[in-house]
This record gives sequence, structure tokens and C-alpha cells, in this order.
Amino acid sequence: MSHSIRLLRVAQFIVGLALFGVLILGASKSAQAAACTWTGASGADWGVAGAALIAAVLLLLGHGVIKTWRYVRRSEREFRSNRSNKFALVIGSVVGLVALLGHSCVDFNLQIPGNAVLATTLAALLSGHLRFATERFWVGQGIILKSIVTLVLLGGMVGLAAQTARLGREYVWLVRASSQGNYSSEKVAFLEQAYAIEPTNFETTFAIAESYRAQSFEGGHDFEGQEGYEKLAQRAMLWYARGTNANRFDGYNYLGAGRCLDYLGRTNESASFFSRADELDPNGYFTGAYIGRHYVEIGDFGAARRWFERSLRLQKEDNQMASEWLERLNLVLSESAKSNRGR
Repeated sequence: MSHSIRLLRVAQFIVGLALFGVLILGASKSAQAAACTWTGASGADWGVAGAALIAAVLLLLGHGVIKTWRYVRRSEREFRSNRSNKFALVIGSVVGLVALLGHSCVDFNLQIPGNAVLATTLAALLSGHLRFATERFWVGQGIILKSIVTLVLLGGMVGLAAQTARLGREYVWLVRASSQGNYSSEKVAFLEQAYAIEPTNFETTFAIAESYRAQSFEGGHDFEGQEGYEKLAQRAMLWYARGTNANRFDGYNYLGAGRCLDYLGRTNESASFFSRADELDPNGYFTGAYIGRHYVEIGDFGAARRWFERSLRLQKEDNQMASEWLERLNLVLSESAKSNRGR
């Protein structure tokens, strides 16, 4: 088993797949496939920490059901005379939760918001019936306590409503941006509107930065109303910097800034950005290929070849840039060696 796969498996076992996007982003496709297959079989969507929390909730809930059971269960005589629905609610909630739990063993069932809300509601109904097992949970509610609880609930509702409205407005601009051409000025304008609403969305800042970088690399002439390539590259670096502020673990922002600096001829400044990108994305074939390009820019063909070879070791298929540049460098270095021997 390769070191990359072992590293991915250990990390995702701890944090789970749901928090694993940044770590797995730079891994080779073979490592991603092997790691995801292993974790998918284990069902550890939130890793050890999440599994422990879920297990604790289930154990405490089960203990509460066992404790409550004999106090809500009715005798045969009570079935004829008592119209209480306590037992029906308890057994119905238990059956519903068991069904959801069983389905979750083979599918990501609780990632659907409706199912998660249903499971929470059933668990709350079960927990509420503990009051029939003991008097410890009977609390008198005066006007002060009722007012405090009401204010807390209203505050939560207002906060959630405001967040939903803000994210809804952001979503509208993101949808409009997705309908525009790649890297177009119209797309950038819509993305900047989305950023103004939600400035912590690092995916939006990266998309804007990439658009300005692409426009700069095209010389700025193919995009109506835009400045020259230098100003566009500088604007791209500004958005990459905003991206690092929003998500300091994403190496692609440093990689993009380094590419812009190389394009502007400031290769002495770009080295630190490429180094940081490699630290954050050590198993990234894409990052390795562009670091190889950086060494081509500064004329260090030997180092460039090592980086392209490393990129191909991480990802051999669909890695056209590394394979083409490695072929060119091998040809150049081979001709240089022949020329030196002929002297």
C-alpha cells in the first residue's frame, strides 16, 4: 500500500469524509479511490469523533426508552378503557428511528435534511416521555422562565431566517454566474455580487481569482472593457489573497498567485508561494506540475524534470501537462548532454 493511501486512510478515519475535502483534494486519483472505498465500507462519514457522538446519543436514548417503557406500556384492560397514546408514540418513534438507522448503514440517509429533522423529532418525542418515569423532569414554568425560553426561540428563528435570506441571495448570483461563459467579464461581475453578500465563501473568491488570471494570461485583449494583462494579474493576486484569508488550508490560492508572479516576470517572489502550495498539497499532481513549470521559467531544467516526474508518479493518467513538458525537457537535456560530450 502506498504512503499516500495510508496517509489518506488515517486522516479520513479521524475526521471522516464529510470534513475530508481539503485533505483529499490533492491526492492522486488512485489514492482517492482506494481511500474512499475503504471509508465508504466503514460508514464513518464524520470519523471517530462523529461516530462517538452518535453512539453516545443512541446509547442514552436507548437507556431512556428502557427506563420509560414500563411506565407507558398499558395492560390489556387499559387498552379497552384508556385512550392515552403514550405507548403508541414511544413504540412508533422507536420503530421509526430503527428504520432510519438501518437505512443509514447502507446509504447516506441522514444527509437529507428532511430525514435528519424527522430523526431529531422522533428522538425528542422519546426523550420527552422520560417525564412519566420520574418526577425529576417536571419543572414549574413561571412567567420569567417562559419569557426567557420564548425570547431564545425567537432569537434563533430570526437568526436562521436572516442567514437563509442571505444565502438565498448569494445563491441567485452564483446561479447567474454559472450561466455565463468561463472566465468572462459577465461571470466575474455576478461572482463579485455573490462575494459582496457572503465574503467568507472561499470557492467564490477562487473562481473570481481564476477568472482574472485567465483573462491576464490571454493578454487582456479578448475581454471587452478590461485592463492590460499586468493589472488583471495583480487583481487576480488580490482575490487569491482573499481566498487564503477565507481558507488558509487551500494550496491552490498560493499556486495561482505564484503562477501570476511568474507570468509577470517576478520569479524571485513566486518561489515562496509555490513552496507554500506544496506544503498544503504535498500529494497534488496538479500542484507538482505547475511547480515544474515554475522551474522551467527560471531555467532550472533539472529541478523541473524532477517535479514533472513526481507529478506523473502521483497521477499518470490525464496528466497531459506533466507528460508533455517532461518529454520536452528530456529532449532538451539529452541534446545538451550530447553537445557537451562533443566539445
